[in-house]
This record gives sequence, C-alpha cells and structure tokens, in this order.
Amino acid sequence: MRRQQRMVSSEHSLHFSAVFTQLPLPPKKFYLSEEEVTEIIEEPGNSEAILKRHIQLFNIHVEELNEDGTIRYCEACMCIRPDRAHHCSECNTCVLRRDHHCAVMNSCIHQDNTKAYLLHLFYGSLYTSLAFISDFKFTYFDIPEDRGHFWFAGSFAYFTCMQLSTWLWIIYVCLIPRNLMLRDKWNRSCPYGNLGWRGNLRRIFGSNPFLWLIPTRGIYEYKED
Repeated sequence: MRRQQRMVSSEHSLHFSAVFTQLPLPPKKFYLSEEEVTEIIEEPGNSEAILKRHIQLFNIHVEELNEDGTIRYCEACMCIRPDRAHHCSECNTCVLRRDHHCAVMNSCIHQDNTKAYLLHLFYGSLYTSLAFISDFKFTYFDIPEDRGHFWFAGSFAYFTCMQLSTWLWIIYVCLIPRNLMLRDKWNRSCPYGNLGWRGNLRRIFGSNPFLWLIPTRGIYEYKED
C-alpha cells in the first residue's frame, strides 16, 4: 500500500511538471518585424526573398524546409519556424520541438517537458501494473461470488491503462534514439539536430544516465542568451 501511495505521489508530481512547464517559444530573432510582415502581405510572391533576407540579417541557422523546399514560415505567429518547431492550434503558438498536443495533459509535449511526460508514462505503467495485480488477486480470489460482476471493472480499467502507458512508453523508447517524434515518419531517422542515439537520449533525459529516471531537465537547443 505504501509503495502504491509513493507511486501515486510521483505520478502526480510528474503530471503537474509536464502540464505546467512553460511552453518553449522560438527565440526573438526568428520573429519578423512589422515592416517585413507588411512586405509579405503586400508582395506574397516575394515572401521567400524576404524570409531569406531576414535569415541572413540575423544569422539564423535552419535546415528543415517545407516539402517544396521553401522556408517554413508561420503566418499566425509571424515567425520563421526553427527546426522541429511546429504551430499548435490549441496553444495558439509555435512550440520548439513540438511532439503533439496531449488531451490528457491539456498541454503540448515539447522539448522541455518530454522527459516528465515519458517518466509519467513509465511510472504510470508500473503503478497500473501493480494495481492490476493487486486488484486481480482481490477480485478473483478474495471476494465472495455473490458480489456480482461490478468488481471486474476495476481490473479491466487498470489493465487498459497499463497497456496504453506501456506501449506508448515503448514506442517513445524506440523513437528517441533516432531523433524522432510521434508526428515524424518512423521509417527513417530525422536528420535535423540528430546527435546520434547517445546524444539524442542525453538531450531528453540529461547527461547523467543515473538521473534518467529522476525528473531533471534535459539539454536542448535554441536557448536564448
């Protein structure tokens, strides 16, 4: 019982850490000035040249482009998107290394809360596994038969949550070393910001492997001075 209580407390802290971590926005130099935005609106055919001029002016490094080879520009945020950044319609902003918008967390999973989210899945799978085993024993061996079938609902709920969290955790463990996210194509590694499988793991979980299962911060790019 005490072990389950500790796991629940850990789950709550990881959940809040993933939810309330501030969204990492693109650095200021990626945002266009009002004059540049006006130029793009008035001369949409010349937008690519305007974006390239801005990139050269502020010495911005971007590798990820649109499928047609053009610069990734967000009209809603009026900024050039850094590599791996995407616009979230729910959060109404561009988010660095955005994976997806989690309905359970009611927040984007991004570069600064990916570790908390993954640990939430990991410890959640452990907790639901332990709860399922305990509830299964109670349901099938300890309660009288005349209690009805309602008691089986708890076992089924724990088993379902255990399967979801475990398989999602396994998917992420396979994707992160290849520098991939859920939104990427899984048949190849992502070349943008790829540090190799060791570097990709350290970027998410931190440089010290002994702290990978503890909710510490990772190491990321695009941090403003």
